[in-house]
Amino acid sequence: MIHQGQTDQSAYVLASGWACSYKILPGGTRQIVDFQVPGDFLGLRSVLFRTSDHNVEPITPVQASEVKQRDLLAAFTATPRLAT
Repeated sequence: MIHQGQTDQSAYVLASGWACSYKILPGGTRQIVDFQVPGDFLGLRSVLFRTSDHNVEPITPVQASEVKQRDLLAAFTATPRLAT
């Protein structure tokens, strides 16, 4: 769903299913850093930092809603506490 190094500027809200975040280490191995469950944001860091520093892969079938960068940043501008 999201790939390490990707510069695509979208995030997602997971509606159903499970996903995991992982990094590819220099030796080519994978380190799982988190599991996402319904209600979690996917790719929020890639929007805020402009480049994804990890991968997100579904573990089960998932449904997710895309949140465009411009909409997310507009919400953060209008409601700064939401960003924190």
